[in-house]
Amino acid sequence: MKLSVTDACDIRGFKNIFCNVDEKLIGSVISIEFGNHLEGGETVPAIVKGILTAAVEIGQMADAFAVMWLPANTLSGFDYFARVVAEYSSGGVFPVLALVNFKKAADGNIYSTGLDWLAGQELVVAPSHLSDSESMRRAVRVAHDLAVGGSIANSGKLPGLEEDECIILTPQITGRTLEMRTASISVQ
Repeated sequence: MKLSVTDACDIRGFKNIFCNVDEKLIGSVISIEFGNHLEGGETVPAIVKGILTAAVEIGQMADAFAVMWLPANTLSGFDYFARVVAEYSSGGVFPVLALVNFKKAADGNIYSTGLDWLAGQELVVAPSHLSDSESMRRAVRVAHDLAVGGSIANSGKLPGLEEDECIILTPQITGRTLEMRTASISVQ
């Protein structure tokens, strides 16, 4: 693991997650990166858990008030970040909202950013009859599965969050993108 401190910080374009921060308040940034001996470690959940825990410990020592997650361009409030990392480290769900950025595009799809760093695949959520918030509930579940289980090579179905629902996952041609659709089991 490599640590570096920089004074310059530009948070334009970062999605704020439970963090309302004035850019002028950020005086320095501590960067944590994998060393050569951990190359590829970002796809190993135990290593990711270790680096997230280290980030919280360093943040506590530095009295941090925000965490920038560069792979997803997210900026989380430190208290929120520390809480979700502690929950994950104790066997809880992967902290998807702090580590994966989701944006809805003009085509109606919701695209993830940063998931490829963790799982080797980004997620594209196809438009459905569900509201955006309901689609996001399912996207967060699939992102969790990818982050802790790795990329998906073959098309398949998962049980949905509702009784008559399934989630259809289809890797795209390059394999670097996974399309997610929801469907009613009775309609298929």
